[in-house]
Amino acid sequence: MNRLRVLASAFSCHSGADSGLGGGEDILGWSMVQQLARFHDVWAITYAANKASLEQTLKDEPNPNLHFQYLVSSVLCSRFRAGISSIISSGR
Repeated sequence: MNRLRVLASAFSCHSGADSGLGGGEDILGWSMVQQLARFHDVWAITYAANKASLEQTLKDEPNPNLHFQYLVSSVLCSRFRAGISSIISSGR
């Protein structure tokens, strides 16, 4: 299988390692990008509020195939999510 370059939208993404969180969308987002990164080079877009936790987790458990880009503005995040939703619903 060829390695792909994957752009993942994971606005709810948190490993839960340092917070005691378990389950929910945060863990689902984290699991999704982790599994994709097993076979592909992944760039995930998430909220800047997730940065400290994700960077600490990647420091403790390095994954050279997983990269994060952080969005600060909730307005930008909302517009990005709306754009992705319209692409998905139109079938493009």
